[in-house]
Amino acid sequence: FDAEKSYQLAMDFGDITDFQGVRRTGGAASLSSYKEELLSLLNENIERYSSDNINRMRMLLSKQNYLPLENRLRTFVRRNNGKVSIDFLDNLAIISNHLLNNDKPEDVPEPIFWYGYYNQVSGQ
Repeated sequence: FDAEKSYQLAMDFGDITDFQGVRRTGGAASLSSYKEELLSLLNENIERYSSDNINRMRMLLSKQNYLPLENRLRTFVRRNNGKVSIDFLDNLAIISNHLLNNDKPEDVPEPIFWYGYYNQVSGQ
């Protein structure tokens, strides 16, 4: 009945963050400071990247709830003791085109029906 005890303790102290499903350190709000820091790093090191890369990276960093970037940023921050660096921007410059190409909606091609030899014979 540990769950009942922890529930009662949480109700007594009014701290229900354990029952919200998301830890206090997680979520999109914690990534916003890292994204701001990356944008300032990008503005300081403009000569390092091409103008196309800069535009792509600014768009990716300012995009809300873009999971491929946010997952990479979370793992980078976790591996580097809660800090972002220019290394993440270098990696982002390499993969930014790929991330944006994968984000485009795909058009479903029109099916082409082909019935082989009999289609050619009947068409003549």
